[in-house]
Amino acid sequence: MMPTLSWAAKWSVTPSLTLSETYTSNVNIGGVSNEQSEFITQINPAITLTGTGRRLQLDLSYNMQNVLYAKNASRNTTFHQLRAHALATLVKDALFVDTSASISQQAISLREAAPVDNLTLSNNRTDAITFHISPYLRHAFGDVATTELRYGYDKTHYEATGFGSESNSYSARITSGATFKTFPWGLGYSRRETPASKQVLSPITFETYTADLRYVASRKLTFTTSGGYENNEYGASTLQRTPSGVFWNAGLIWSPSGRTSLQASYGKRFFGNNYALRANHVTRRSTWNLSYTENVTTINMLRPESRIFMISDGAGDVFIDPQTGLPILIAFLVPTLTNEVYISKGLQAFIGYKLKRNDFNFSLFKERRVFERSGELQRLQGANVSWALQLAPHSNLSINSGSQNIEYSLDNQADDFWHIGMTLGHDIQRDIKGAIDFRHAVRNSNRSINESTENRITARVTVTF
Repeated sequence: MMPTLSWAAKWSVTPSLTLSETYTSNVNIGGVSNEQSEFITQINPAITLTGTGRRLQLDLSYNMQNVLYAKNASRNTTFHQLRAHALATLVKDALFVDTSASISQQAISLREAAPVDNLTLSNNRTDAITFHISPYLRHAFGDVATTELRYGYDKTHYEATGFGSESNSYSARITSGATFKTFPWGLGYSRRETPASKQVLSPITFETYTADLRYVASRKLTFTTSGGYENNEYGASTLQRTPSGVFWNAGLIWSPSGRTSLQASYGKRFFGNNYALRANHVTRRSTWNLSYTENVTTINMLRPESRIFMISDGAGDVFIDPQTGLPILIAFLVPTLTNEVYISKGLQAFIGYKLKRNDFNFSLFKERRVFERSGELQRLQGANVSWALQLAPHSNLSINSGSQNIEYSLDNQADDFWHIGMTLGHDIQRDIKGAIDFRHAVRNSNRSINESTENRITARVTVTF
């Protein structure tokens, strides 16, 4: 007989409504002679739902963005944004289901004149819709080992283009338990299949057999090693290399204190040397993160696999983006929608510092992408800095500036994006917040048709019920 499921959970429902009026000097992101000014009204109802219980954890946020243009009502439109994640325990300590879904908007291609956000008029925009579900089984053999069997299904769809993909993944892993304190070990197998379709020219398969072993030298220092065989298939490569073979890596984990940790490794894969680094340091007022990774992936693998990752300080308080009022999330840049496999080598860094009345955040990224089929090299880099000041108990000021650069090797296109913004916010009442935003944005390009400048001012009020 199946056990009776208990879905009792603590639920929290928070509806809200945001009203705003925006003036923009360049609603169509045109060049100097083609700029069009516009007044834009937004009426955005939203809801946040969270549930926490012994058998269910749910986190859902939805926003309906209604955009109304004063000069031409035929342009009026509605956008939907959704981020949902749920983890359900079907059988205690044994059977689980992990699922997530999202709806967002993004540029189809940053090679062309691209929208800054949903207020900009553009045909170069699409809804990005993702769905992920993964049931998995876990079993513990006392203190000897723990096993996990997992299946995953992912679907990504870009509404305006019909572009997208779906994939199935399978994995099995056994990991040593507390019995192996000095030499913990693990064995694993994974396979991810993306069938051919109108958008995927050739079937894509990533298959890996892995064995890993650690030596715990002390409470603060552990040496790591792993190796195995990868069998990848994704059609012809202009780089004339076989995407399969033996791989290995060796490294260490050093944790001199509960606030500082360092993980580093070096190894070999079919594309050459393989490096990885992750360093974290937390103080009472600051957070420092640095990471470097090298991997073989696709745009559509990154999007559904990305989870909500918020930066927090030593006290566990989340750093807030002063421009949006939302937690700072780690995101990735998508210059062009493609299902092509590429090798990514990326560096990310973040510094957050909190004082009694001041917050300072700085982040940067640099990534190199080599596409296996076309051979194109894309270089992406950028930085962002923000400062927030508590002017009074219910008033705050924030300034945000950032830049991004993208270079494409096939046609030598190069684009620079730069912006600076300022927000003055005030808590009118406990559940009513107002703000005025100023923003200046510039795009420079060696393709003059893509260049644009925009000035924008927005007044908004948010009511939470």
